[in-house]
Amino acid sequence: GGPTRGGEFILALSPSLLSGSNDPARNEEFLQQFEAIPGARLPGARRHRKRRKPGPRQIDGDLLAKIQALM
Repeated sequence: GGPTRGGEFILALSPSLLSGSNDPARNEEFLQQFEAIPGARLPGARRHRKRRKPGPRQIDGDLLAKIQALM
């Protein structure tokens, strides 16, 4: 479907460089501060948050019908 309409920024982080002593608590604090920045998010964060929610999932009926029509 062509190029994306929005920008994309990828940042790779080394835990050992972030914490010096490779302390997981310091890394977690850094990531929490990063997520507190308006508009910033970690890849997969929404997916992991949804996995923790119990209960039924909603499925888009129109999308499901389109998928089934392809089978």
